[in-house]
Amino acid sequence: MDTRLLFRTNKDAPNYRVIIIDLERPQQSHWQTLIPEHPRDVLDWVSPVAQDKIVCCYLQDVKVGGHYVLNKTIRQ
Repeated sequence: MDTRLLFRTNKDAPNYRVIIIDLERPQQSHWQTLIPEHPRDVLDWVSPVAQDKIVCCYLQDVKVGGHYVLNKTIRQ
């Protein structure tokens, strides 16, 4: 049985990264970085595909804002 798990974390990586933690040696000194933190973009989510691939979604140049509908007219 494989005791390694993948985690998305912002520990020491404000834009998030993916690490491998072996449950038999879970101490932080044994963590391995699989996907490093991007210098600008935020790693929003990751998902396994097949048995040997990972899909990553990054947020890029995101601005806070919103839209609402009033009388069928879109306003910002």
